[in-house]
Amino acid sequence: MPEIPEMHQWSQYLQRRVVRLLLLHDGPLFYRKFRTFLTETAIAQVPLLQQYDLYIKLRTMCGELLDDILPRITRQLTLKTTQTMLQEDAPTRGEIDWPRTIEETLATFPGQPPVTFVTRLRNRSYRTPENLLMVAILQRVQAELQRVRQELQGDEALTRTERQFLAQSEEVLAKELSAPFSLGLRAEAAGVSLPLLISDVQAHLRPGPNPYRDLLAWWERFTRFRFGRMAQPEKALALTSERQDEKVDAWLYELWIVLELLNLLHEEGALLTPSVRLSDEQMQCLFCWNGRQFRLWYNRQLDTVTSYEAIWDHAPPTRPDYVIERAEPLEVRHQGRLIWREPPVLLDAKYYSGDQAADTHLPIKKLLGDMTLLGAKVGALFFPMLAEPEEPQQVTRTLRPGESRYVADREQCVHLYRLVPTMPVAQLKERLRAVIDMATAQLPERPAPCCQGVRLDPDTVNASAYRAPGRLILCRKAHIGDEVFDLVDAEVDCLRNPRVCHVIGQAIVPPVVMRSLTDEQLMEKIRDFRQSNAARLKEALLQGDEEKAERIRDHILGVVGQAVEQYVGIFGDTSDIDENFKRWIFGEYWKTNRNCLSEESRKSLVSGEYVWRMLQGVTLPDWTAPAIQFCRCLEMELKRRFYYPCENDYTLGRSGFTLGTLGFFYRNRQKAGKNWETCCRRVRASGGDLAAFEAVVQRMIQERVSENRNKLAHEGTVERHVAESLRDSIIGSRAHPGLLLWFVQNVNVGS
Repeated sequence: MPEIPEMHQWSQYLQRRVVRLLLLHDGPLFYRKFRTFLTETAIAQVPLLQQYDLYIKLRTMCGELLDDILPRITRQLTLKTTQTMLQEDAPTRGEIDWPRTIEETLATFPGQPPVTFVTRLRNRSYRTPENLLMVAILQRVQAELQRVRQELQGDEALTRTERQFLAQSEEVLAKELSAPFSLGLRAEAAGVSLPLLISDVQAHLRPGPNPYRDLLAWWERFTRFRFGRMAQPEKALALTSERQDEKVDAWLYELWIVLELLNLLHEEGALLTPSVRLSDEQMQCLFCWNGRQFRLWYNRQLDTVTSYEAIWDHAPPTRPDYVIERAEPLEVRHQGRLIWREPPVLLDAKYYSGDQAADTHLPIKKLLGDMTLLGAKVGALFFPMLAEPEEPQQVTRTLRPGESRYVADREQCVHLYRLVPTMPVAQLKERLRAVIDMATAQLPERPAPCCQGVRLDPDTVNASAYRAPGRLILCRKAHIGDEVFDLVDAEVDCLRNPRVCHVIGQAIVPPVVMRSLTDEQLMEKIRDFRQSNAARLKEALLQGDEEKAERIRDHILGVVGQAVEQYVGIFGDTSDIDENFKRWIFGEYWKTNRNCLSEESRKSLVSGEYVWRMLQGVTLPDWTAPAIQFCRCLEMELKRRFYYPCENDYTLGRSGFTLGTLGFFYRNRQKAGKNWETCCRRVRASGGDLAAFEAVVQRMIQERVSENRNKLAHEGTVERHVAESLRDSIIGSRAHPGLLLWFVQNVNVGS
C-alpha cells in the first residue's frame, strides 16, 4: 500500500473525527440537528480510517434496519406452502379427499366402509429466498458489529455511549437470529452467495410496497457507503459549508476544533445548558470554568457577521471563527445606544495546504484587524504546521508589543497554538484546557461603572510651567481596566458626554476638590458645591423620582461632611469638644462602652460642633455645615443599630435606609408591619422599652428631623434656627438628652 502524504492523512482524519464527534453528541447536545456527511467517492483505506468508516457506517445506518425495516418484515414473513397426498388411517393429519377415498374403497372393498383415507397434507415453511436473504444480511451486520466492538479506535477507546450503541444493536440482532423462523436458516445463510440470492429475490418480488424491497435497497446503500468529501454539494445536509470544495479541509479544521472543545467541556461536566444552541449561522454554549460562567461562540459561515458592533465607523464586517466571553458581558449604554462593551477573546483557526501550509502572516494580520475593530485585547490562532512548544508550555509563541517601544495599548497580544488533527487525544485535551484557561483568565469579573474621577491640581509645578485648568478631571475607568483613564472636562463632559462619562443617570455629583485654608473658604466651597448640584436635585424632584433625589441628597451631604472633617482635622483644636461630649452628654457611650459611637460618628459630631461654635461670631452665616454633620452622625448610628445587623429582613426602596426610614416605618406599621416589627425586634433584643422607642420615633417626626435634613442638600442659606433645631433634637443637653443618646443607650450594635 503506497504511503499517504501527511496533509492528506490529516484531511481524511478530520472528516472521520468530525463525524465521530457529531454522532457521539448528536442526541444529548445537538438534539439531532446535525447529520453525517455522505459521499459517493472512494478514499484510501488505512487501518485507522477503516475502523472509523466501519463504525460510522454502522452508527449511521443500523437504526433504519433495526428500528424500521426488520420490525415490518417480522410482521409479514413470507411462507412457502406445499401439499402432499397421503394414505392415512384414522385419525388423519391431513384433510380427507372424500371422492378419491370412496372411489378407492369401492374398487378395493366393495360394500365396505373405508378403512384408509386419501388425504391432502398442507406444509408451510419459512425457507424462502426472502427470509434466507434477511438472515444472511443480519449475520453479516452482526459480524461487523462484533468486529468494531472488539477493536479499539486508533485515537482513543470507544466511549460508554458508543459501546452502549454497539451492545444494544448486537442484542437486537441476536434476538432476531434466535427466533424460530431464523434458527433453521442460519447454517444455510452463513454460506450462501449474497449476489445470487439477491438476484433470485429481486426476480420474485411482488410489485408494490414491500419490506423486503426496502431491505435490498438498504443493503445496497450499506455496501456502497463511503465517507469523505462531498462530490455533490447540493446533497449536503445540515452544517454544510458555503465555501468551495478546495476549502472544505479548512472548514472541517474549524469544525473539528469547536467539536473537540465541546467534547472536552462535556467530559468535564462544564456545560451549563442541556444542549448546544444552534442557529442558521452560529453555534453557542454556556459553560462553567473555575467556578465562573462563560459563553463559547462558533461562526461557521464565510459571510457571517457576529452580533458584536465594531467600534469603527464604516468598518468591514468581522468574522472571528470562535469567541469566548463572560456569560453576561458588561455593557455601557446611553438611551439605547451602545457606548462600550466588554471585549471578548477572539480565536481563529487556519488550515493551509501546499506552499501556504506554514504561512502565518496573513492570518495574524486578519486577527489583529478583527481585534482592533471589536476592541479585543487578546486573541489566539490555531495552526497545524507550527513548531511544537517547549515543555511544559502549550503556546508556541506570543506576539505582543516590544517592551522597549512606546505603545498606547500594551495589552494587545496574539497567542499561537499548534493543533494537529492526528495529535494524541490526551495531548490535544491538555492543550485545549490551556486555551480555555488563557481565555477565561483574560475575562475578569468587572465592577459596575462608578465615578472615580480626580481633579487635576492647578497648583502643580512642572518644568514647562504648564498649569492644568481646574476643570480637568482624570477619570479612571476601573470597569474597563486598572490602567484606563480619560482626561475629561468637568463642565462639558461630566454627567453629560456618554462617550467619556459612563455614569450618566446615576444619582451622583461630579468630582470636586473641597480643600479649604480658611473658614471663609470652607463656607464658600460648601455654598458653591450645593448651588452647582441643586439643578440635578431639583430635576429629580420634578420628575417625581424621590429615590434618585434621596441618593443625590446623600451624596451632597457626604461630600460636604468630608470637606468639614478634612478642614477641622487640619486646622481645628477639638480636644475641649471631645471632652465635653464625653463628660456632659454621652459618658461611657462616647468611647468606652461596647455599644458606643463609632469613630466615624464621633468625627462627624465633633467637626459639626466645631463649625457650630466657629459660626457664632460670623455675620450672616450659613449654618449648612454643622447641620449636615449632626444629621450624618445620627443616620450612621441608626444604620449600625437597626439596618446592618438584619438588612435582609427589610423591604426597602432603592433609596435604602435613611434618616427618615424609622418614621416611615412607624407611619405605615398597619399596612407594612414587617419592617416596623423588625425594628422592634432589634429594640427588644437589646433590652429596650418599646413604648419609649415609639415615643422617640414620634419625637423625630414631630421635630421634623428628616424634613430639615433634606433641606440641607438644596441651594440657599440654611438659617440658624434650622441648624439649632437639628442640634437640639440630635445632641440635646445634659438636662434634655437628644435622640442620639437614646439610640446609643438602648439599641445595641450588631446582632
